[in-house]
Amino acid sequence: MISLQISPASPTNNGTYTERSQILFHKKYRHGTVWAILTITAINENHTRWGDRQNATYVLTYMLNNLYSNHLMTIKQLAHILHTNEKKLQESFKRIYGKTIRQLHEELRRLLIVHLIIQSTIPLMKLSEDFGYSDYSTFSAMAKRTFGLYPRLLRQSA
Repeated sequence: MISLQISPASPTNNGTYTERSQILFHKKYRHGTVWAILTITAINENHTRWGDRQNATYVLTYMLNNLYSNHLMTIKQLAHILHTNEKKLQESFKRIYGKTIRQLHEELRRLLIVHLIIQSTIPLMKLSEDFGYSDYSTFSAMAKRTFGLYPRLLRQSA
């Protein structure tokens, strides 16, 4: 499960998560004056080897540290670094998180983008540049395709 909480002030731990909730990742992002708190819990950790969980966690951490980038290392490169094969890495990641590496990366980027569009006053051109889009029209087309509205209209509707 993925949850993203956006707040205009500095984030604090509100105690809504307990140790038993199987939180795999909890990270705070700051973009200008807007904070995003991303929490990811496991879909299915049962019957997953410890090494596979470690590899999936490494890939997730790498992915989250590169949310602003359009390009990640290839699956082959990640598997090589982790001394495993591509198929095993992809299968264990999907079993634990319920999505492929690419699917989850794109979903997280889009979640963060839509929340920054709606919750912040950061210029849309700046957001498109920050997320690595070559030009604003590509960013705008992605928003229309994904959210059903262009970024300007999405911000106005909030």
